Order: sequence, then structure tokens, then C-alpha cells
Amino acid sequence: MKRNMFKTLAGSALISLTALTAGTMAAQAESHMAAGNDTAEVQAFQAATQTLGQAITAAETQLKGKAMSAEFETEDAGAPGFKVEVLLPDGTTQSAMVNASDGTVTAMANDTEDKNSENGDGEEEDNDNN
Repeated sequence: MKRNMFKTLAGSALISLTALTAGTMAAQAESHMAAGNDTAEVQAFQAATQTLGQAITAAETQLKGKAMSAEFETEDAGAPGFKVEVLLPDGTTQSAMVNASDGTVTAMANDTEDKNSENGDGEEEDNDNN
């Protein structure tokens, strides 16, 4: 009886160890892939001729507002750039992409997420009176 219990416990421990090892390996692979993306982003940032400060100034000037946040991005635009969120005089926010090479500003569509969060429920308002 004790021998069977020992075999069962040993088998369970081996299965648990295998699952833990597989999970750790998957996490390391994901981390390694993310590090590769970070390396590419760092290289793109180093190659940028525009600074973060210049990008903020350009976005504020173009949109006639005040920057709330800014970050370097390589995914959202065709070319690397700075995504700047600007508070407009009417109290709404507008995002803009500032090209990291030449400083051109392109206004982005307003996020519906900002409007939805004002409703307090995270869902779009339905104004249909059906």
C-alpha cells in the first residue's frame, strides 16, 4: 500500500515538475521575443532626429492644446514616431503622431474609449429611441 502511494506521489510530482518547466520555458521564450522588439524600438529611437521635447512642442502647436502624455512608438504608424495625447481647449483629448525623422504631425482619430469612460460604464451610449 505504501509502495503504491509512493509511486502515485512520485508520478504526480513528476507531472507537476514537467508542467512547471514547460510554463517557465514558455515565459522565457515570450520574454526573449519581447526583448527583441525592445531592441528594435531602441534602435529606431536612437536613429530619430526629433527629440521627445520637440515632438511634444510640435503636437501642442499643431493641435493648439497642452500635452498630457507622450511615448515613442514603432507599431501604430508606418514610420517610428512619438504618440502625443493633447488636451484641447474644449476639454476633449486628441492624439497625434509626430514623425521621428522629420517632425511632421498627423492627428489621429479620437479614441472612443475616452468618450466611453465619460459615461462611467465603459460602454457606448445608445441614443436610438426605438
